[in-house]
Amino acid sequence: MTMPRRQLVDVAVTRYYHCISRCVRRAFLCGEGVTHRKAWIEARLEVLAKHFAISVCGFAILDNHLHVLCRLDPGIADGWSDEDVVRRWIAVYRPSCLDVDSQATVQAWIDQQRQDTARVARYPARLQDIGWFTKALKQRVDQLRANGNLETLQAAAAAKSIPAARIEADPEQSHWLGTYCATSAKQLTAIAAKHGVHHVDNALGGLAAE
Repeated sequence: MTMPRRQLVDVAVTRYYHCISRCVRRAFLCGEGVTHRKAWIEARLEVLAKHFAISVCGFAILDNHLHVLCRLDPGIADGWSDEDVVRRWIAVYRPSCLDVDSQATVQAWIDQQRQDTARVARYPARLQDIGWFTKALKQRVDQLRANGNLETLQAAAAAKSIPAARIEADPEQSHWLGTYCATSAKQLTAIAAKHGVHHVDNALGGLAAE
C-alpha cells in the first residue's frame, strides 16, 4: 500500500530521506547517446541544494532512474528575510521575463514581489519541502532542456508521423522576444539582440531611451 508523502516524512523520526525517481515506461532517458543529460541533473541538484533548506548528502544518476539522499533542515527557511526568500525562489524558478544580468532590474522585481505578502509567506514552506524539491529537480530539466532538444522533437515526429519540415521549423520560434523586464530601452534592445530579435519598436512601449 502506497502512503502519501505527508504521512511518510516526519523530521521527528529522521531528517534523512532516500528519494527514488524512475522514468515512465522504463525509458532510458539518460542512457547511450544522451548521457549528457546526467550533467543537467547534477547541475540542477547543485542549484537546489544552494537555495532550498534541504541538503543533498549523495546521489546516483543512472540511465533510467535517479537516487537522491536528502537531509531536511526544518526551521532554517523560517529565518530567511522576505528578500532572501524571493531571491532564492527566483533562482529556482527563474522568471522568463526577468533580465538577471541587470542587478537594478532584479532588485526592482524583488521589491515588487515582496509587496505580495501572502505569496511570499508561502515560499519558505515550499523551500523546505521535499516534494517541491523533487518537483523543481525533474520539471525544470524536462521542460527546459530535454523537451527542447531538436533530436528529441525529431524522434517524437518520427514516432507520431509528424512531417519533418514542421519540426525543423520549430527552432525558429526561439527568436520570439516575449515579455521581458528592463529598466531602459537600451537594456531591452540588448535582450532582444541576445534572442535574435532586432526589431522591437512595438515592444519598447513607454520605456525612455537612454
